[in-house]
Amino acid sequence: ITMNCFMDGVGPSDFSVFPLTIMTAIGFIVLICLIIFANAAGTGGGSLYMVVFMIFYHFPMPMASALSNSIVFWGSLVRFFTLIKQKHPFRDAPLVDYNTAMIFLPGSLLGAKIGVFIYMIFPEPVLLIILGITLLLMAIDMLRTSIKQLKNKSAAEFKQSIIDEKNSYNKSLNESLLAYPKLQAILDEEKKVFPWKKFAFFFVVLFFMVVLSLMQGSEAMKSILGVKKCTLPYWLVFILFILCSLVLTLFAVLMISKEVENKQKSGYVTAKGDIKCDLKGISIMFFVAFFTGVITSGFGMGGSMIFIPILLKLGYLPEVASSTALFVLIFKSLSTVFLFALDGQLHYGYLLWLNGFNIVCSFITTYALFAYIKRTGKAVVIVLFLGILVLICSFLLPGYGIYTDMKNAIDPISVWKFKDLCKQNYICLLYTSDAADERSSVDLGGRRSIKKKN
Repeated sequence: ITMNCFMDGVGPSDFSVFPLTIMTAIGFIVLICLIIFANAAGTGGGSLYMVVFMIFYHFPMPMASALSNSIVFWGSLVRFFTLIKQKHPFRDAPLVDYNTAMIFLPGSLLGAKIGVFIYMIFPEPVLLIILGITLLLMAIDMLRTSIKQLKNKSAAEFKQSIIDEKNSYNKSLNESLLAYPKLQAILDEEKKVFPWKKFAFFFVVLFFMVVLSLMQGSEAMKSILGVKKCTLPYWLVFILFILCSLVLTLFAVLMISKEVENKQKSGYVTAKGDIKCDLKGISIMFFVAFFTGVITSGFGMGGSMIFIPILLKLGYLPEVASSTALFVLIFKSLSTVFLFALDGQLHYGYLLWLNGFNIVCSFITTYALFAYIKRTGKAVVIVLFLGILVLICSFLLPGYGIYTDMKNAIDPISVWKFKDLCKQNYICLLYTSDAADERSSVDLGGRRSIKKKN
């Protein structure tokens, strides 16, 4: 009999890409299908990839999270550069709403940090049920809205509504340009694909994400400062993380407020789908970001499955909402991959093998999707695909999560109890075999075998 803990002793060196087994081959096919579907839905899909890695490949959670985030990163990056020349449906500006991204990135980080503590205290099955209900309600709303629009409007009507809206916007814009000559300078700045000041902000946030995470550490990674959980240094780093998130958010708010003030003085014209970046609008965006971080932090989700539906309810255009969410995921997933790589949890063989196909699939799917939208005007198909994907997740994530919790627990009743925040929680599996009795090697399923080191 032997006990194996995911947090101790199992790593990338215990796995090999080839030869493929029946399970890993099936898992590969399922993964490629999910990548295609996630790209069509305009979301990362990281939580689904994690489930595939854990079911078909028997990867421990840290390794599954590292690889799923690598897929999200490369998929989001490919989508960003594939659509780099795509413009906003009505304005001469990129599809990504950089102002929304500036609020969402630090806001979701703050929510995620709070959410991690909630996840470490509350019973995981209860949180999974809450997540499932939230996703189910969002999926129903998106499916009902998208199906209704697709039924009631033909392709010609979709295209005509876009033309009418664009003509109306251009008419108002031309009138405003005549009255406010300085407006042209703002429009020239707005059309930039890489606004350097805002990109500098994103990389500063990325830097703080990585450094503070390394300082505090986690159950999957030791602190570089040797900080122990629930000690005074641990809480000091936690407070520092909160303060940095709030300062970065405040800086973003001030930067956006100044930009909005200049736009208002220059007669700026808003288009359909633009959200007013006043105090109310910014507060709503921050709350959405914070809520998304809290509810998704413990389940391997980047947040796009929650973030995009809420943006759609606020009035964002589907292509803008999905492009903005995936842009934010570039930075969030990159930081996660980097941290897991430093901890030795990243399997570079699988990273190269899977992301080679991921890059090709992401490019083809993104190009085909936006070619279809350009031809038909039916951007609502993004909402339809996303609704289907969220519906699948609303059942799969809670179902699989509760099943594995009950299966792996020594006492199934204990998983429904509140946990001690300061207690180390390991996920352990019990195995029996002749090899284990002889203490020479342990077969962990799939192609994974841990041998005793002499």
